[in-house]
Amino acid sequence: MQTKITIEIDSEILDKARVLADSQGTSVESLITSMLERDFTRDDRPIRYDSKGLGIRLLPSSKDDPIITMELVNELRDGTE
Repeated sequence: MQTKITIEIDSEILDKARVLADSQGTSVESLITSMLERDFTRDDRPIRYDSKGLGIRLLPSSKDDPIITMELVNELRDGTE
């Protein structure tokens, strides 16, 4: 189902979208739709930020992921696993 809407887009962004759509042989509408679909289906988990209010975006994780320690970071960096 398609819905027609009117949105305001910065002219520089629209120009870039037109160039990209032209290079891909598609319309601006199709380009924007595919970009939004790709973004929406990428990961539906909410974005989390640090608890100290520094605005640092946390990487997605699950309860099964290992805890990253400095020891693990050093082992991976030095290749001494």
